[in-house]
Amino acid sequence: AAQGWGSLTKKNNQTYKPGDVVSMGYGHVWISLGQYKDGSVMLIHSSGKGIALSGTGGTAYARAAYYMKKYFPYWPYEVTKTPQYKDYTDKFTWYTNGKGLLTDPDGIQKMNPAMNVRFIVSALVRSLSPYQIAAHRFLAMILSDMLPKVKVLRCTAKTALISLKRHSV
Repeated sequence: AAQGWGSLTKKNNQTYKPGDVVSMGYGHVWISLGQYKDGSVMLIHSSGKGIALSGTGGTAYARAAYYMKKYFPYWPYEVTKTPQYKDYTDKFTWYTNGKGLLTDPDGIQKMNPAMNVRFIVSALVRSLSPYQIAAHRFLAMILSDMLPKVKVLRCTAKTALISLKRHSV
């Protein structure tokens, strides 16, 4: 915010725009994908399990679970409800009106959370070749089958292959 790229607000702000970066105060950060009429926020965050969609409750949680199942069917974990995520320390909102670093030519800040998820997923799919998509799905299937057996909670593709060689289940 000090650079003039956006505004910083403190705890208890009830409005979340797509792209807002929210700090939980203990090192955890999440990004808003937008807010539903019931006040719930769909978000994306990373945990020890990986990067996933989540929701603070209500519609956002139900839609996050639906989209994770639809777009990422091999994700081996349940989507978590995160109402405590609205109890943050700081929230940064990007200026997209030309005053800051970013613009919003696609109108993302005006989209609802579901539109943002579809936009992001379609951009990801367009950027991957059919071989990369097939390889990702294959690796995801192997990992979702192996994780309970090998008890690996975090891994990259390289460590997953090492794990496969060591444990050959």
